[in-house]
Order: sequence, then C-alpha cells, then structure tokens
Amino acid sequence: MKNITLVFAFALAAVLIFSFGCAQQAPGPTPMPGSDRDAHGCIPSAGYTWCEPMNQCIRTWETNCTFNTGNEMMPGSDRDSHGCIASAGYTWCDAKQKCLRSWEENCTATASAASGVRLITEDFPPFNFAGKDGTAKGKSTAIVRGILLRLGQAATIEVLPWSDGYNLALNTTNTALFSTARTLARDPLFKWVGPIGSFEKSLYASASTSFAISSLDDARKVASICVVKDDVRQQMLTERGFTNLMLAPSDEDCIRKLVAGNTTLWFGSADTAPFSTFTAGVSMDRIRMAYNVEKNEIFIAFSKSTPDSTVQAWQSALDSMKRDGFYDALQGQYAVVSPDSTGSELAQTGAISLAQFEAKVDGKISAITSGLQAAADAESAKSGKWDRISPTLSALSGKYNYTLFWYALPNGTYYVANSGLASGNLRDRAYFKETMAGKVSVGDLMSSKSTGKNVMVVSVPIKSGAATVGALGGSTYLDDFSNEVSGTLALPDYMYFFAIDGNSQVALHSDTTRIMQYPATFGGASIASAMATMVSTNNGTLNYDLDGRARRAVYGTTPTTGWHFAIAEYLE
Repeated sequence: MKNITLVFAFALAAVLIFSFGCAQQAPGPTPMPGSDRDAHGCIPSAGYTWCEPMNQCIRTWETNCTFNTGNEMMPGSDRDSHGCIASAGYTWCDAKQKCLRSWEENCTATASAASGVRLITEDFPPFNFAGKDGTAKGKSTAIVRGILLRLGQAATIEVLPWSDGYNLALNTTNTALFSTARTLARDPLFKWVGPIGSFEKSLYASASTSFAISSLDDARKVASICVVKDDVRQQMLTERGFTNLMLAPSDEDCIRKLVAGNTTLWFGSADTAPFSTFTAGVSMDRIRMAYNVEKNEIFIAFSKSTPDSTVQAWQSALDSMKRDGFYDALQGQYAVVSPDSTGSELAQTGAISLAQFEAKVDGKISAITSGLQAAADAESAKSGKWDRISPTLSALSGKYNYTLFWYALPNGTYYVANSGLASGNLRDRAYFKETMAGKVSVGDLMSSKSTGKNVMVVSVPIKSGAATVGALGGSTYLDDFSNEVSGTLALPDYMYFFAIDGNSQVALHSDTTRIMQYPATFGGASIASAMATMVSTNNGTLNYDLDGRARRAVYGTTPTTGWHFAIAEYLE
C-alpha cells in the first residue's frame, strides 16, 4: 500500500510540475496549423480554396471546381499564359520566374547564390559578344542569364577568344561554354544543355569575284579558306580532309583578309555576317555568299567533370522557359536587334526587359480574363442575383490586387465587389455595348466611374443560351499596375518602359503622370511620328526626341490587348 501511495504521489507531482511549466510558457509567434481559415472556413496553408459552384472547400489538384455544364476540362488542360496548371494548384511566381504551389514554396525573391560554374562565351553576335562596358551581351547570353535567374544563382560571364574558351571548357572543371555547336565528334567531350538556338554555316567570297561554289567539295579547289581556330566550322573541314585552311582568332580577322584579297573564302555564318562585318568595319556589300553549307543547333557545353545534378538543373530551367513562352519572347525580341546596336544597352538589356514586360502584362490580363470567364459560366452569375454573384467577385478581388471587379445588368446598372450597388451606369461605355453584344472586351482605357482612377477594363458576357443576360468585369488601376511593372523590371535610371494602345494613348509608363495621355499632346512631331510607327508595325527599334533629349526604343506587340510595348533609353 505504501508503494502504491508513493507512486501515486510522484505521478501527481509530475503532472503538477508539467502543468505549471506549460502555463508559464510564452506563446510562440507561429500560428497553430489550421488557424489561417479564410472567410469560407477554407485553410489555404493546407491547399484548400473556396469553390463557389460546389459550395465547399476543395483542393483543386484533387477536385475540379466545375459548374456542371457538361464541358468540364480535362485535368491539366487549364494552363494559364505562363503554362501553370491551376487545377494542380500552380500559379505564376514572377519573382522566381516559374510556376509554383504557394503552400509548398514562397513566391519571394531570394539573394542569388554563386552558380559554382565558370561561364565563358565569345564574340559571336548576335548570339554572344562583349558590350561597350565589356560585359557579355546577346541572344544566347540573355537565355543563360534567364536560366541563372530561375535557379536563383549569379555568375560573371567571361568573353574570351573562342579557342581559349574551348580549351578551358575541355580541360578545366565546372566550366561551361556557349554558344557551342553540338557535333558527333564533340558529343562525348562535354555535357550538354540546350538547344538554345541555331545558326547557318556559310561560305563567303569577295563581292569583286565571280567564281561559283556549288558544293562543299568545290571549296577544296580554292587557294585558301579562312576559318576561326577550333571553331566547329574548322573542325568540320579538318575532319573532311581539307588542307587549304587559314586559321584566324576571329571572324572579323577573316573578313578583313577576304576583302584585302589575302584569302579566297571565309567560312562564316549567314546569321552573324551582318554583325561581324560591322565590327570589322567592312560594308556587307563588299562580300557575297558563295555557298550555304548547313544549319547547326547550338548548346551550352559543360566540362565533363560538372556534376550531373548541375547540368540537369540547367536543362530543367531552360525547358521551363520554353514551356511558359519566355524563351520564344527573347528570341522574338532579339530579331529586331541590328548590327549598329549590338553595343547598345537597349539592344541587350532592353530586349530581355521587353520580353519580361510583355509577359508580365499579358499574363496578368489573361489570368483576369480567364477568371471572369469561368465566373460568368457559373449558374450563380446567370441567376442575376447579387448575393450569389458577390462571393465569387470578392474572391477574385482577393486574388488580383488593385483590380475592381463588378457585375452589370443589361440596363447598365452595376454592383461592385465588397461594396454593392454603384451610383453610376455603364450603358454609355463602348466596352459595355460590345460585351452586351456577346463579345469579350479587353484593354479599353478610361477613368473609372466608381473611383475616378485611370483603369484598363476587361469585360465578359454572361450568357443564358443565346441571350446575354449581364456582364462581369474587372477594372485594373493603371498607376498601381505600372508601379508593379517597375518593380519587376528594375530598369537602370537611363531606361524606362511604356505601353500604348491602338490610338497611341499611354496605358502604362514608368512615369505614371504620362498615363492616359497622348504623346502628341506632351511631345512634338518626333514622338508623334515614332508612336505612329509603333502602332502600324509589330516590332522594331526607333529613335525620337522628347523634352529636348534623344531617345531610342525597342518595341513589340502582343495579341491579348493589342497594346504596343516599349523599352526606351536616353542617348545623351
């Protein structure tokens, strides 16, 4: 009995001591799991979101939030403009330039870590070359920097003579060389990431000559062929037994020898010839293409000692750029770079920033449009009852910052999310008339009737059978949108961005005071003419004067809004 009493006493004391310790412990800063319930009781940290049509919390990668229309999407078919699959819980993270699940990974920019790889390239414009400041520029360089961005890494890119870079990649550890043509002979010498592009291999002769080359074998008969040492073109001819080669450190050296009559042919490239002749100080009309040999894909060649995990990470990052359209955007923007602009910061940083600018704006507006179209297909929207429509628009408001979502009746009366019935009427708006005619309207610029702010409007019809019974829309504040773009692009002080619509009205601008203005009203004939050129052509570069300063812009157009986007720099 004493033993039992003693055991009980010790147990009671332990419980009291433990209870006292817990009572004295200060609460920690971390919330209890499940404490982040939203207004519907859904737990975002567990991946749950509210599905209005099903009237319940769901995880979208487990259950489709469908409206039972009989036209449910196939799993994985709901990719957004960045290639993110919403039904799997993925959304676009601009800071990390990739799709992610917010409960698995935070969408926050992190400090770049050293890549651990020595990156080397050569002067081979427009793919890669040294800019005026000595840093690497070019189309392939932009792709490499894009890969580093997605990996959260940083690295200095060295610009060396090709032969030096090739031998370093061949003989040193953790070294990568671009742009490198991949051939059967080179394949076992490196580990490869790519392709990152392609180029034509071409034989050139002096324009003062008239002899014909109808095959590669014909080139064996000429006195000499100038070619860059250790380049894929030299290796190709050497493997085929050519003995009439004149080796040079660069294409520019070969071009000078060609026009001076010191070599018969130059084995160059149709893609790089305009740039190489410009750098060599030789007019393109002084040479002629004698024979186009073949096309080669180009890659990033890693030294054999590079860990497979590193190579695989680089390939995955490149593949993601191709899936979400960023790779194609870079390719398209570098198509407008001309030989006389290869040393310009605009031609390099501007081309990358323009692709980011277009992707940022198109991605957001496409996502808003898709969200509104999905909401318009719901029975709640077709009911015409604000108390049923309101939760969906409130959810969209929480997802898209600085966008005012609204529902309009056919007579133009409208309700605003998180507010209710508005005092104005939309029936005089052109976009509203278009929407009530059954069409989606995207990109109209105006002053909001509800807030007085400058906005871009997306409006979609609500249809019941063939009839349009209302409209859902989103009005995005252009000042706030411009500020977000500024943070994304982080342009240097001597560069800025802007976008205009088909009427040359400013939609977005680094200087938000310019928004909704027409360039002809704050500039002069020079900028008015430049904006007219932007509106009438899809992409290019142009020069203009504004406020007494000369400027140059690289520009492009996207289909979502029909807007014309530009990155500009001051020339003086």
